[in-house]
Amino acid sequence: MKKTIIITAFAVILSLLMPIISFASPDMPPYPVVDEADVLSDYEEDQIANKLIALFKEHKMHFAIVIINDLGAETPYSYADSYYHNNGFGYGKDKSGILLLLAMSSRDCYIYTYGEAERKFGNSELTELEEAMLPYFGEDEFYNGFMAYAGACDSVLSFDILGSLLIAVLIGAVISLIIVFSMKSKLKSVRPQKTASNYVRSGSFTLTKDLDLYLYRTIVRTRRAETNSGSRGSGGGSRGGGRGGKF
Repeated sequence: MKKTIIITAFAVILSLLMPIISFASPDMPPYPVVDEADVLSDYEEDQIANKLIALFKEHKMHFAIVIINDLGAETPYSYADSYYHNNGFGYGKDKSGILLLLAMSSRDCYIYTYGEAERKFGNSELTELEEAMLPYFGEDEFYNGFMAYAGACDSVLSFDILGSLLIAVLIGAVISLIIVFSMKSKLKSVRPQKTASNYVRSGSFTLTKDLDLYLYRTIVRTRRAETNSGSRGSGGGSRGGGRGGKF
């Protein structure tokens, strides 16, 4: 009886600790919506947070929205970069994730990407996100804008998965065609010959003189590309990617 009571008590304590253990997991994102400017109601904030957490579970990267009053002396990029890395965002070994920053006083909007998210959200994908949300932000409809942004993120990442599957199918089809044509070519036992050498009996023909006569020649000159010793790269030191503008 005493043993049963101990086991039951242990099970109850473990069940109470499970949410704490899950929340403390290093791969779980912090709460994904930070509204320092109070542009959202509590209900709206919860709805957006639930959507971003669902995206995290499906696509395995962190999603965050940070709304502040003022950037201070920082640029939108530096603020987003610091906030992302100083507040525990980033999923997996490459710390993959995407953070949307809004600064209300300057009307700055910046989409910060890191890790795998930096590869998946290129220029065309960032344009898709901007086109989905900026019209709402311009009208101060922030809840609708954030939900449109989350939907666009989901669309981009879902299309990326579909595109990978289509590429795999095409590669498989090409390999199959190559195998089929290779097998078909082996079934042909007789083929026309391009030269007469295959029809000459071995040892019955002796070549006494070999002459190569060139009737004309063609010379193609290609201009060598010029190098620009004064060109510079984009510079190093940046920790993530992304793009920003005004709303």
